[in-house]
Amino acid sequence: MLNDETVIVPDVNLDPRVPVAPYRTKDIRSLVMTPIGSPEPVAALGAYWSAIILPDDATLARIGALVAQASAALARIQAQATHTMDAAWPDIPRPKRIVRRRRTFDLLHRSIRRGCGRTRSLAEWAGPTRADVAA
Repeated sequence: MLNDETVIVPDVNLDPRVPVAPYRTKDIRSLVMTPIGSPEPVAALGAYWSAIILPDDATLARIGALVAQASAALARIQAQATHTMDAAWPDIPRPKRIVRRRRTFDLLHRSIRRGCGRTRSLAEWAGPTRADVAA
């Protein structure tokens, strides 16, 4: 996340960038960590394996597609939150809006974690893409 690039770790026990303690009790040997929200990442998507592997290009492409969908979903959420805040509180200064926006994001995050009554795919949260709308 610090360098805004995907990191491939074939063996978590040998890579100095990975803290070993969290993975010691788990069956995780390899991982790929990809930042979400370029050029300033706000999250990361991790893919884990229980074997020492070096993922192929197709696997990295699938992870990249998931990251692109997550980035688009976060951008839409941010745009909708900004629009909602501007409409609801036009007379409140921006610094106070940031606090309210953070509360809104926290509520959204909690509702996603609860699943809102059922499991939803990232595509459902992201909404229609331009290709969907054009079709």
